[in-house]
Amino acid sequence: MPRLAHTEAEEKAMHRLVAALALVTPLVAQSTWTVNAGGGPGVDFTDLPTAVAAASSGDTILVQTGPFGEGATPFSTSKGLTIVGVGGLVPISSTATARYEITDLPLGETFCMVGFDRPWDGELNFRIANCQGRVHLDRLRCRENQVFLPTWPSIEIADSGDVTLREVSTFGSPAVAITNSDVDLVECQLGVTYIGLAGGVALNATDSTVDVVQPRFDTGPGAPAAIVTINTALTITGHALVFANLSYVRNPTGAAVDATGGSVRHDPMVTLAPMFGTQPIVGSATVQTGTVTATWCAAALRGQPLLLRTRAPANAFVWLALGLPKPAVNTPFGALSIDPVAPSLLFGPSTATSIGITELTITIPNSVLQGSLFTTQAIVLDQGTVALGLPCTFAVH
Repeated sequence: MPRLAHTEAEEKAMHRLVAALALVTPLVAQSTWTVNAGGGPGVDFTDLPTAVAAASSGDTILVQTGPFGEGATPFSTSKGLTIVGVGGLVPISSTATARYEITDLPLGETFCMVGFDRPWDGELNFRIANCQGRVHLDRLRCRENQVFLPTWPSIEIADSGDVTLREVSTFGSPAVAITNSDVDLVECQLGVTYIGLAGGVALNATDSTVDVVQPRFDTGPGAPAAIVTINTALTITGHALVFANLSYVRNPTGAAVDATGGSVRHDPMVTLAPMFGTQPIVGSATVQTGTVTATWCAAALRGQPLLLRTRAPANAFVWLALGLPKPAVNTPFGALSIDPVAPSLLFGPSTATSIGITELTITIPNSVLQGSLFTTQAIVLDQGTVALGLPCTFAVH
C-alpha cells in the first residue's frame, strides 16, 4: 500500500510532529483538578459534579476510578471544560432523568469529555443543547443493554452548531437524536452495544447537517431504518474493505436509510445492508453517490502509534494536515476545519491505492496534555482538481 516510507524524510517529519504538537498544545492548563471517590493525596474532589461546579472554563478535570469502582456521576454545565477518564475506562452511570448535560456553551469555548465506559447495563445518556461553542465526546462506550431497550435517545443534540463525536458506542430510541445542529460522527458504533447486541434506530436527524464517517450502525427488529432523517444534509463515507475496520449501516427489517427531504451523499464503499428486497435508501431526499474524501482514526494515546486513514479517489495524491480544530470556514476547495493561523503540519503527498485508501502512522508525544484536541484533514489532488476532505477531530488521552 503506498504510504510515507520509514525514510530519513519521514523521521524528520516525525521530529517536526513532536515539536509542532508541543508548540500548539499548552504545557499547563489554567487549572487541573483530580477526582477520586476514595480521596487521598493529590485528590481535589471525591465526585465529578462538585468538581464541575468549582472549575472554571479552560480547566481540566482528571477522573480516576475509585476504590470500589466509582467513576463519573452525571452533571450539568455550560463551561468549556476538559474531562478525562484516566486510563480510558473510567466508569460512568446515568439514567433518563439524571443525564450528563452540556448546555448554553458560549461561542469560542470548547467542552471535551474523553475516556469513559459504562461497564454495567445501560446506555450513555447525554444531552447537548443550545451550544455555540464546540462540544467533543470521545471514547465513550456502553457495553450491554438493559432487559428492555430504552425508549428515549441515548445522546440528544439540539440547537448546537459544532458537535463532534468520535469512537462513541451506544444504543437507544434512537442511539443519537439530532435537531437543528451540525454534527460529525467518526468511528461511532450506534444502535448496537459494544458486545454486539442490536438495539434501536442508530441515528435520527431533523433540520441538521450530519457527516457520518466510518460508521458501524445496526438496528434491531422492527426499526424503520438504521438512519432516519427529515430535511437534513446527510453524508455517509468511509471504507468497508479496510481489514478489521469495517464500515456499514445495517437494518434486518427495512431500509438502511429513510430520508424525507434534504439530501443524502453516500460513498458506495460504506456498505448499506437493508432487508432483502428493500432499497437501501428510501424517501424523498436527493441522493448522490460517489467517492467522499474523509479521514478517521482509532484511539489517540500518548506515547502510542496513531493510525490515520483517509478515503480518497483511487490513485489521487493526498496530503494530510494536522493542527488545532477551528469552526469550519468555507473556501473554494471546501470547508477548512483546521485553524489556519496556528502551527500545523502537512504530511505527503502519498498516493491513494486502487481501493482509495492512504495511511499515515504518527506517535503522540508524552508531553501532550490529556484531553488535548487536534484535527486532521486531507487535501486531495485528483485529475487536476484540489479539494478538502471531511475532517477528523480527536482527543488525546
